[in-house]
Amino acid sequence: MTTVVQTYDHELQPIKGWYPFVSLDKTAPLDEEYLATLTAWPKGRVGYIHTNGKFRLADGQNLTTQMPYYLWHGGSDLDTISKGVGVDGRLEWANALPAGVITGLPATGAYEIQTTEFDTSATYPPNTFLTAGVDADNVPGLLKPISGSVSTNWVCGIASLHCNERWDQVTQPTSAKGVNAHGKAVLTLHTYFLPKLS
Repeated sequence: MTTVVQTYDHELQPIKGWYPFVSLDKTAPLDEEYLATLTAWPKGRVGYIHTNGKFRLADGQNLTTQMPYYLWHGGSDLDTISKGVGVDGRLEWANALPAGVITGLPATGAYEIQTTEFDTSATYPPNTFLTAGVDADNVPGLLKPISGSVSTNWVCGIASLHCNERWDQVTQPTSAKGVNAHGKAVLTLHTYFLPKLS
């Protein structure tokens, strides 16, 4: 059985602070060897640039001073993968756009963003420090609240206050977690970076 991923199931949406062609972002190649070790690489996850110069997904437990990036693309998105292969290794299609790269928003940019890629079972009062962890399938880059001391964690964001609900469902938010106009659970946050100190 094939699992169909809908357009808005996984996404990163800048709310404030990012403007095309003038705001800080970074485009780098996708680490295809690393991608092959994962069951998925959804867009909207937190990543970093590995020493090989390519994007990987972030697990805050294993990182110290690496810059966090909020990744706009997924590892298998058609505007990311560099080629398509058909039956028996024959080339069935090729991407018309320059591909094989991912764009990310650095956590040092003054951005407020929303992502679908967070631990939905956790609570997110405003000003909660965030790090990246793994999901139930052991895929990294999923946002979660920090437990314990901030100085002993790789911090990549701070929970904001939810916004951008459907016009007919607007409520007064008290949390960074909410539902966006597409009906998807999202986390609203400010990008922020604090390296792991110990």
